[in-house]
Amino acid sequence: DVLLVRATQGNGDVGDEPFTNLYPDSTLGWGRRVRGSVGLVDVPGGHYSMFQEPHVQHLAEALQAHSNAVLAR
Repeated sequence: DVLLVRATQGNGDVGDEPFTNLYPDSTLGWGRRVRGSVGLVDVPGGHYSMFQEPHVQHLAEALQAHSNAVLAR
């Protein structure tokens, strides 16, 4: 299984455009490459800016929630 973290908004910089704006496939092509499921998590920020403040906090929370759910199984 794969967790796909998708950026939802860019900051206007070149390369920070969310890939969800560029590709019509909601899994960005991962669905046809993965045998299991593709979990989707949307976080604020662009392709690069989601790794910077203030967006990185949302990314960390999403990853922690997913990790907790996996460990609880």
